[in-house]
Amino acid sequence: MTRESRAPLIVAIVLLLLPVLYVGSYFALVVRKPHFIPNPDGNWICSLDGYPTISGQVDHYRIFANHCSTLYWPLEEFDRKLWPDAWEVRMPDRESVTGVSERPEALTP
Repeated sequence: MTRESRAPLIVAIVLLLLPVLYVGSYFALVVRKPHFIPNPDGNWICSLDGYPTISGQVDHYRIFANHCSTLYWPLEEFDRKLWPDAWEVRMPDRESVTGVSERPEALTP
């Protein structure tokens, strides 16, 4: 009596799990609306989860932004079409974040 191989079943399960892992890892790495923190020299730094990005640019992924933008390009395009408002990046004005106006009020005698 011979046993049937379970290899086809294992391969089928792995192949069915790959798309789930792909989409799950996309949602774990993507940051649709990054935060901006003021820099002492007056510029803004893009911040993901409270940590400034190394490049200083707006990155939408927590790690390996260049590689992730290539790897997840199809999902990101679909995501941008589904929720365009979530992807809108606006630079805040300094006063709303720090409470300090960029232009000081004129002093009256």
